[in-house]
Amino acid sequence: MNKINGNVEAYSVAKNGIKINGSWYNVKGNAQVMLKEIKMGSSVELSILEGTEKDVSFIKILGQSIPSKSVNPVSKDDYWANKEKREISYQQTIGNCASLNTALEILKMSNYVGKDAGSVLADGQNLAKEIKSWCEK
Repeated sequence: MNKINGNVEAYSVAKNGIKINGSWYNVKGNAQVMLKEIKMGSSVELSILEGTEKDVSFIKILGQSIPSKSVNPVSKDDYWANKEKREISYQQTIGNCASLNTALEILKMSNYVGKDAGSVLADGQNLAKEIKSWCEK
């Protein structure tokens, strides 16, 4: 039984294949279970079935790969700082909507008659800016 060592370049659980040293190998029988445990870049030893060149009967994982890119986990401080920024942005959006809603209600109560809906909305937005600036004082 031939043995081939190398690092996993690619693999397909669906097609029962593994690529090492630039060549694809067919994974057969019980070795298919091991195929699910493999990660890209892992060091493996393939046992090739006698009488074949590309059929794998057993996969031995010699070492799992270490990610080539450094992964920077988000610290708790970063998470809470970003969460605070999101909440402030969300609160600003709510404030803008509330100001616009109030302005339109004021216009409605004052029997405001505009030429069209666009002018009513434009006047409402202007009034909303004034209401918002007054609230922020």
